[in-house]
Amino acid sequence: MLVEIGFFTLLAARVRKALKGSKITPEREVFFHEALANLSGPGAPKKFRAMAKRYAEWGHTTHAAILKRRAEYLEATPAQKAARDAVIARAMRSTNVAAIRNVADHFEYLTATGVARDLRAHADEVQAGTYVPEEKKTAEKAQNGHVEVRVETN
Repeated sequence: MLVEIGFFTLLAARVRKALKGSKITPEREVFFHEALANLSGPGAPKKFRAMAKRYAEWGHTTHAAILKRRAEYLEATPAQKAARDAVIARAMRSTNVAAIRNVADHFEYLTATGVARDLRAHADEVQAGTYVPEEKKTAEKAQNGHVEVRVETN
């Protein structure tokens, strides 16, 4: 009986601590969003991991998970980056609105909000009927006598 009372007391204390720590201050919220929007460069993943650890200590587990995900996104191998770029390019050529939005949701989950924003804008163009594929734009320019000249210098 004494063991059960001790267990429930400990459980209640942990729940109270978790609920108390879950309220984020406005300053920490601003810092979190500013870091996601502006922190970049070679040292960014390490900084995101340190921030994730700190936010977890404060009891902000959702924010900590997002920061950790951002670090993982930035630490991707060249092969992973190439695969992501291929998915983005394919989605930007697609006319399947549901699929484009699905890819946008995934990139937002990965904390690539800029990519997600661009994909959603593309989905909106497709849905509105204003999207013109790149091949069609090039063909229209050729029909109208426009010639694009590219000069490469080595």
